[in-house]
Amino acid sequence: IALVAPETDLTPMPAAVAVPLTQSAQGLASDELASAIDGLSVQEEATATPTTPIASASAPAATSTADPAQASQASTFLSKMSIPGVTLFMDPTLVRDSDESVSGAVSNFEETPNTEVALTPLYDADVAALTHADNGALIEQTYEESANLAKSLSVSGSTSYALLPSTVDQNTVEALDQSGLEGILLSDQDIPHTGFTYATPSARTEVQAGNVQMPALAIDSAVSDALAGHVDSGQGTAELSALDSRQLVLGLSAITYRERPNDARAMVISLDRSDIAGFGSDSAARSQSDPLNPSNLSGTIRALMDASWVDPHTVTEMFALEPDDAQREDLPTEELNSGEITSNEINRLDTAQHTIATYANLSEDPDLILGPAGDTAKRALATGLRSESAIRQGLVDSVEAVSTLFSNSLSVQRSSTINIISEATELPLHIRNDLPVSAGVVIRIESHDNRLTATKDVAVSLPAHGTTNVSIPVEAHGSGNIQVEVHILDPKGNVIAPSQSVPIRVRADWENVGTLVIAILLAVILAVGIVRSLRRGRKHAPVDPAEFSQDQRASRRAVWRHRT
Repeated sequence: IALVAPETDLTPMPAAVAVPLTQSAQGLASDELASAIDGLSVQEEATATPTTPIASASAPAATSTADPAQASQASTFLSKMSIPGVTLFMDPTLVRDSDESVSGAVSNFEETPNTEVALTPLYDADVAALTHADNGALIEQTYEESANLAKSLSVSGSTSYALLPSTVDQNTVEALDQSGLEGILLSDQDIPHTGFTYATPSARTEVQAGNVQMPALAIDSAVSDALAGHVDSGQGTAELSALDSRQLVLGLSAITYRERPNDARAMVISLDRSDIAGFGSDSAARSQSDPLNPSNLSGTIRALMDASWVDPHTVTEMFALEPDDAQREDLPTEELNSGEITSNEINRLDTAQHTIATYANLSEDPDLILGPAGDTAKRALATGLRSESAIRQGLVDSVEAVSTLFSNSLSVQRSSTINIISEATELPLHIRNDLPVSAGVVIRIESHDNRLTATKDVAVSLPAHGTTNVSIPVEAHGSGNIQVEVHILDPKGNVIAPSQSVPIRVRADWENVGTLVIAILLAVILAVGIVRSLRRGRKHAPVDPAEFSQDQRASRRAVWRHRT
């Protein structure tokens, strides 16, 4: 046996492992909007009075709280993944919704050499579904929100790259390019190489989508399947033990390297989101022989990265490599994925959020409602719900239910016929507000009869869950029975509630007639009084002095006789 040493030093093969770390389906099922509405209603019942609207009270914005067990699993998984060559594609809401153990585990991971955190869009939004729904602007928005949240949590992460699930099309790649992304990771089964080749092409490649040439990393599906514990046997999928999984990963990677040892080609492997649902917890669901048990998965990845033919790289370092010139098939222009959220569901969410915003903006603190509403809607967009349509439907229904509730929350109470007998008066109305917050609105009266006109609109603040008396100044002329329409408007003048017809009986001349009658009566009384006074004060005829003196003497004699 002759052993021949190579004349040149062999370069190890650049390798990276892309691991998605996102909310589990159970974590996504949390309905923050319903919880926030219930919380506001309870607070209003406890603190609100007719003069103290609920929105004026200090209420914390609704925050999401994940299951403590999920947080513990995430923390364990993160600590196990602190291995050179691992890039985490992480949804930052996972850190926000967990305890300090998760944020600490993320910090420890970031300190591990040759590791990297890449950010998914918020809640790992399904970018393919958003593209198919012609809502590319939301892709950019969810990536921006993800970056802002990560920054607020002191998590360093890049939004430059997207880890895409299987079945990628050109439209999605173009939408990601327009959103500012610099590269994508996709399965090599989406872009298989064409023609004959005696060696596996490098993972570093370029993908053509329309006029866009997007840098890409082709994930080795065979090694990735082995890492997840299953392999295509030709007659179906065979499940592997943890030991078999590790040996197969090492063996396949060694074969790839030995195909062209003098030409180290990059290799990228990854796990599907569904493979690590629940973060590979050490519960009964992940037995000691399960390849996806955190300890077993960590052991397999570490064994791969410690192999002499492997050079651990981050995803960013892999994109810095020169692209391979191997020819690959083009992506289809558009291909829908099974289970992705539909354009109809996205449109329903958009419509419901718009309605909720209309009423939330009437309050002193709209974010008390807008925050939870947006949070619940974005959960429904998650890629992880492709296989959990019931959870997604529940979230969509929840947003729509609040939208319907708000649409019927403001009303003008029905009224019996109102009598108006003055030319200038006020029309009394009763306005109901069933929102969980106070609402600043404008009340307007519309009359199609010139016998009654409103002199101005009236702005009023309606306390939550209460009825408010509102007086609208009006001017009346003439007499007759009419109908007026009462509208509830937002401060911008948009109608935000069903109009209510109010019957009015106008008798504006009755006041003038009554005044005239009273004036005439007063005049008659005054005249009668004067006549009577004149009659009582009439003068008598003149008296003769001699006759008066004789009468006086006769009176004195009569008095003297009486005394004697």
